[in-house]
Amino acid sequence: MKFDLHNHSRYSDGLHTVKEVIDLASKQGLDGMALTDHDSVFGVDEAYTYGKEKGIFVVKGLELSTYYKNQTVHIVALFKKNIVPKEIYDFSKNVANVKLNYYYDGTIEVIK
Repeated sequence: MKFDLHNHSRYSDGLHTVKEVIDLASKQGLDGMALTDHDSVFGVDEAYTYGKEKGIFVVKGLELSTYYKNQTVHIVALFKKNIVPKEIYDFSKNVANVKLNYYYDGTIEVIK
């Protein structure tokens, strides 16, 4: 079986939509893949559902951004039994809100 366990969509720094990422995995002959956007799980449910339609097994994940000894470190996390805890969805919303407030100086409404 061929899997790619580290993929990004437009929900972080990827170039493609979630469906395009799944389509690319299918074209490459993969049996499965993980969607691991930076600090975001916003696309994992869509990826899982669309993956089923395309015959691609999708592992729900994210790439956690953190720091160690003043250097950026990214940790790829894959969710056991493909269950994303509510706290991780909340974390993703919080990170998105912080980024929006930083980039737009609080001039737009935050995600609720």
